[in-house]
Amino acid sequence: MVIHMLTLVVFLSAFMIGAKAGVVGTLIGVVVGMGMGLVFHVGIGVLWGWGSSRFGRSGTTQQNRLRMFVGWLLVFVSLMWLVLNAASAHWLTRFLLAAFQMH
Repeated sequence: MVIHMLTLVVFLSAFMIGAKAGVVGTLIGVVVGMGMGLVFHVGIGVLWGWGSSRFGRSGTTQQNRLRMFVGWLLVFVSLMWLVLNAASAHWLTRFLLAAFQMH
């Protein structure tokens, strides 16, 4: 559920910039937002799938500590991925609006 809300953040960062530029700008914002939202969603799935398969269940205390550290590291990397995607969607929408001279 949280991943879907974060994907919405990426979508809205592009959509809100496009909505300021009128109907065509809104269309550009929707397309860029959906594309970057999809990139964010797939990237998080790949990252967490790799992390859970690489550092699966273990029985020793030392390995459990490593798993906990890697889990928090994955959370941090996921948040950085969110910021990168939202900023990229914002920038790409502004760039396309400027290219079509709608801003």
